[in-house]
Amino acid sequence: ISLIGMTITATAQFGGGHELMVEGPQCLELADLDQDGDRELIVAGRDGVVAFPNVNGMLMSPALLGADRPVIHMADLDGDGSKDLVASSEALANVVWERNLGSFVLGPEQVVFGGDAAYAIRSGDLDNDGDLDLVLSLSSGVVQWMRNNGQGQFMLGGLVAANAGGAIVSVIDVDHDGDVDLVWSDPFIHQVRWAENINGQGVLSGPLTLDASGIGSVNDVDGDGLVDLVLSTPMTGTVRWKRSLQSGYGPALPVGEMWGTSDVILAQDLDLDGDVDVAVASDELDEIAWYENVDGLGLFGPKQVIATAIQDVHLLVAEDLDSDGDPELFAASNAQYRVVWFDNLAVAGNSIVGRVFNDVNANGTFDGADHGMANFRVEATDLSATFTNHSGMYSFQAVPGPYQVWLPPVGDWTNTTPDNYQVSVTTLNNSALEKDFGLHAVQAVVAASTELIHADPRCNEVVPFWITVTNTGTVTMDLQALLLLDTLSTFIGSIPGPDGTNGSMPYWDMPSLPVGQQRSVQAFILMPNEDHVGETLLDSLAITATVNGGTQHFGSSSQVTLECAVDPNDKLVLPQGVGEEHRTAMGSRLTYTIRFQNTGNAEAHDVLLIDSLSALLDLRTLTPLASSHTCRVHLQADGVLQVSYPDIHLPDSASDPLGSQGYFRFAIDHVPDIAFGARIENRAGIYFDQNAPIITNTAFNTMGTEGPGTSVPRPFGEDAVAFPQPAMDSFRVVPGTAFTGNNRLILFDARGARIMTANSSQPVIQVDASRLEDGVYIAQVMDDHGRSAMVRVVVAH
Repeated sequence: ISLIGMTITATAQFGGGHELMVEGPQCLELADLDQDGDRELIVAGRDGVVAFPNVNGMLMSPALLGADRPVIHMADLDGDGSKDLVASSEALANVVWERNLGSFVLGPEQVVFGGDAAYAIRSGDLDNDGDLDLVLSLSSGVVQWMRNNGQGQFMLGGLVAANAGGAIVSVIDVDHDGDVDLVWSDPFIHQVRWAENINGQGVLSGPLTLDASGIGSVNDVDGDGLVDLVLSTPMTGTVRWKRSLQSGYGPALPVGEMWGTSDVILAQDLDLDGDVDVAVASDELDEIAWYENVDGLGLFGPKQVIATAIQDVHLLVAEDLDSDGDPELFAASNAQYRVVWFDNLAVAGNSIVGRVFNDVNANGTFDGADHGMANFRVEATDLSATFTNHSGMYSFQAVPGPYQVWLPPVGDWTNTTPDNYQVSVTTLNNSALEKDFGLHAVQAVVAASTELIHADPRCNEVVPFWITVTNTGTVTMDLQALLLLDTLSTFIGSIPGPDGTNGSMPYWDMPSLPVGQQRSVQAFILMPNEDHVGETLLDSLAITATVNGGTQHFGSSSQVTLECAVDPNDKLVLPQGVGEEHRTAMGSRLTYTIRFQNTGNAEAHDVLLIDSLSALLDLRTLTPLASSHTCRVHLQADGVLQVSYPDIHLPDSASDPLGSQGYFRFAIDHVPDIAFGARIENRAGIYFDQNAPIITNTAFNTMGTEGPGTSVPRPFGEDAVAFPQPAMDSFRVVPGTAFTGNNRLILFDARGARIMTANSSQPVIQVDASRLEDGVYIAQVMDDHGRSAMVRVVVAH
């Protein structure tokens, strides 16, 4: 394509997400409200209609356009070249439009329809008179269209369907006869329906069935000028497309492998190559992905994950926000009160862009069942190291010049592509794209890392707990995460909600988790009251991984001290170490967590964490583990770690106590030749917008021998997990992989009394629970080298 005099190779590769907090986002559109050439983001939700001003591709603080209007549509109704606002009020049960006067000023309300509120609004010229008519999906289930006289005055055009179940209608020429028809998906009967524009004047047929096997979208997938069907079939979990023939549709053709029920489908050109690609969102997997139409004829490439841990996505929109010619992808989540948008790197100025992927068929090409892998480190000459995002994408900002880009060696994997590239960013092409690194597993390894991270445990308050599970093995697996809370704490709810409970303990299913990808849960936990201040709370996370019918178990635990007054911006380290000097065993891998909260009086547009790492830490071993929000991670050669959250729009703590908090966690080893007794210190600066940084406390460890008889919390790999939960006649305790030699187990009851001890030279310790009373127990495991971990066990006969 040609853009501003530059010739650019286009390929859609989506970068990190930007988050906007919006309560109950229902509708999302882009339109130029201030007539400056940039399109603003307009979102309607429970708080009304808000517009985020666009200043050179950056979104500013929102302006309120109208209250109590959860449904909107932008369309030029008066023919003046500017999109006007059409909105529906549930309280007033009507649909109105307001003229766009520029500079975020709207004209007076003009009634389009009264007597019912709209669930969705769309526009198109149904009567072929040169102006835009409106199609209303009413809350009563009726779909009807309103005729525009060209001056913004409307009259009833006709009934489309009497019971369409709140459908969102597409206005498109289905039968290629030169006039627009109406198409919608019926989510209740899983059918794609349409109404034919019989005479081109808006006389519509009754509802007809295009496909009776799913829900979906319509567009020209194979480039033959005919409108094809793109479908999601709930029964099979597949996404397919059907070719439009002169009469009817051909057989179903695959878009992607069985993946999980897709609730939203977007068929649109995402990579600027002139053909229609497919983006999908799955509420079952809490995942957004896209498939590239690689030949323009309907042959689709592998699934490319754009983001995970975004629940209840009900809307996908692709529009160009930054005026670079490619569409960004927007997603709205009702459950999480947020709108997330992802940079499209099809046109990426001054960049080096590529992916790290699991080359399943080992052919050196990203195809078939291949998929990107997250948190893999990529380096380049004279640039900060970076890490891949959820879809395996990496991106360097680079001035014109020559560079070498490479992927450091990765254990258990072999390279199927070059492990380094010589690239050139020139003033002509302005970018170096598709510098991909393929990896193929040497052997099948089942492994998972688990992170259980809590906000400050403030007495009598509901605080967020963040659960992150990462597939660190080499095979796709089905996972179940079971949260074992301290008996003093109470589970209130979570996003997403639990899939069930085991006794009173919630669990979440995480099916088909690919290698190198994560799933996240935000749980809300009520802390104990002030009577328990100073007491230690022990929480655990038990993971069951299933591969080909076999199961393995992983887990982690967290110990916190209940407080009532805390600093919400801090730095934590695991292991904490023993005593005032925090004595820590040599060889311990250090896990750092930076927690932040916006305690100001307005939302923070951007958050930046800057952490100058100690020279005693081995920068080559740094690994990002988890984050509360989508972020970008860069590590400079001098040890400065930068974690940025652009456009996070983090609310203030007064307006949203739970939503105002976040964290970033990473792990790193100390240098190999560290001296006995060396003190490793670490603190971070937290920047909210342009304000002066908040400097955290200094977390430190004195490297040496741990004190005897003291339990030290451990990061992943040195925890223990107990299963099954609850236990009946027996249970097993599995120490982490760092435990070596003989293991000794001590079982305590809820009062701290020692119940039994056991010794084992095996990696799994079997415990007889047949004589134990029902209740909660603590199992402490120690090895010959002083390593120690604790796990909670629930016994219920």
